Amino acid sequence: MLPTNSFSALLLAGGFLTFVCPEAVAQQPGQPTSENQIDCSAFQRGADGSWQANRQTSIVIDTNTITLSAGIKPRGSVNGISIQDTLERKCAQSSPSAGTATSAPTFVSTYWRASKLALPDCMARAQESVKNFSEKRVAGQSVYAWHDGSTYITRCAGSMVFFAVVGPPNSTAEQNRTAQNLIDQIVERF
Repeated sequence: MLPTNSFSALLLAGGFLTFVCPEAVAQQPGQPTSENQIDCSAFQRGADGSWQANRQTSIVIDTNTITLSAGIKPRGSVNGISIQDTLERKCAQSSPSAGTATSAPTFVSTYWRASKLALPDCMARAQESVKNFSEKRVAGQSVYAWHDGSTYITRCAGSMVFFAVVGPPNSTAEQNRTAQNLIDQIVERF
């Protein structure tokens, strides 16, 4: 049985970790280690300079293991060691954008529309809207298509249809205009 003060400290520490990084799960590692273990290929630096997980991964800082979901920017510290500073020290040299002041933005455009179409009708319309694209796939309630390095997504979700296009890094202004025109045509078909 823990004394009341120790129990309160444990609750406070658990609440702090949950508040600082709601998608992180603290675990006790099998073997304590003072070395930080990080798979830098699981992280990318965002436009604001902070590190973000690009897939689910676990990192070990001091003797603590933290599991992060994709898309999470870990914040805070573990045993007084800043997670972001640790990622910077370990991953800055291996980052594709290391050594560059800024990386070129990726073209992104998103839309949504209210729809009264039943799911099968929505999916049929989504597939029809990209019939001339060289590569396309259906996955669940989404249709993915590719053209000139850009990815086009149409998702049928109940009474809403979501549309997105994501261009490749370092795309040209002409590629971005083409991508915008194509996504506009897809949206108009709904």
